[in-house]
Amino acid sequence: MIKTFTRAAVAATTMTAVTAMLAFGAAPASAATTTATSSGWINSLGADNSGGGFGTGLHNNFAGFEFGSYRNWFEFTAPTTSLLAAELSIFNSRFNSTIDPHAIFTLHATTDFSFSGLVGSPSFGSVRLATADNGADHYVSITLNSLGIDYLNANLGSTVRFGGSVTSSEDPTCNDCVAIFGSTNGNPAAQLITTNVPEPASWALMIAGFGLVGAAARRHRTVAIT
Repeated sequence: MIKTFTRAAVAATTMTAVTAMLAFGAAPASAATTTATSSGWINSLGADNSGGGFGTGLHNNFAGFEFGSYRNWFEFTAPTTSLLAAELSIFNSRFNSTIDPHAIFTLHATTDFSFSGLVGSPSFGSVRLATADNGADHYVSITLNSLGIDYLNANLGSTVRFGGSVTSSEDPTCNDCVAIFGSTNGNPAAQLITTNVPEPASWALMIAGFGLVGAAARRHRTVAIT
């Protein structure tokens, strides 16, 4: 006898496959937010505001130029699972501004607690100060590039530290003329927002589910049954 599978039957089979994927929790990825545990700055004269270096809590994290050059830093505990993507979201005060529209803030990994040590790696990502300094209290998000993701994945579950520096054509000795971040007005200084790699079981469920969908599509033709 000949049995014909209608579009409605195919749709029902497809919906069953998709429902099974969702029921078994085959989520592709999930996001997590981690708050900075320490922050601060070091200037070009070697002075700092932490009173003891890394791990001393949250302090003003100003970066820019104010009678000298300032670099800031942030400390986090990295997630324990492998990551696909991440961004560093830093609070920026409405009082910050820049006279240089081309000034850039760049993220790095730190190598030690010193002015030069805060920029101890190639760039992990950057933002233009003219974009960040918009006259409002807000968080500025910097998407980490592949080097930044590799840094986090190499230190899962451990302390990670990011340093930031400002590049500008202005004279560093000017008075607060190129500024970013700084006072948080009581808000979290910075947040690390990460997207993890899906667990192998989730990938297996997704592949199986897509297989069911594909099988349902193939059965849309007329099938001979003996």
